[in-house]
Amino acid sequence: MQQVFVGLSLHRPEMIPLISEAMRRSEAIFLEEPPTPGFDQMIRGEVPVDDYLLPIDVEYPAFSRDMCSLLRELHAEGKKIHEVEPFVESLLSIHEFFAEGHKPDDLAENSIHFYVYRAERAATGALLAYYQTVGTGTFEEALEAIIRFARADAARFRLRDSLRAQALVSLVQEYPS
Repeated sequence: MQQVFVGLSLHRPEMIPLISEAMRRSEAIFLEEPPTPGFDQMIRGEVPVDDYLLPIDVEYPAFSRDMCSLLRELHAEGKKIHEVEPFVESLLSIHEFFAEGHKPDDLAENSIHFYVYRAERAATGALLAYYQTVGTGTFEEALEAIIRFARADAARFRLRDSLRAQALVSLVQEYPS
């Protein structure tokens, strides 16, 4: 029977030994990250960790450096490591699509990009409306605006989680244990 372990962690360097223990018990490791240029070369040791991290906007540099070192070790031990974050991957693709001069109406309806764009736009719009209301509206209006934002943000995260779950289901099937 297949077992899947889900780990949530603080992004602190002192968590790495605990993370390491859990990851070493697995055949494959799925990171909640969009595919990053140079990742495969970094885990194979072809690119230094610091060179890999330099162009990436990392929030936790010490954790990221230590985690990359751990991922290298795990890869050397034969663990399969995957970056899986289809929502963010789609969002980045949408940004590139718009940078090429395309418009929102050019997104194919019923495509993942269409749904990601719609969810992101709704959440961002609700957040901006909340900010405006806080500055100019009443307390009651601000409460209503934050509720609208919370609902739009929750819908965005439901889509994000759903896309990730779909991607994981297909990837997990590649591993018998």
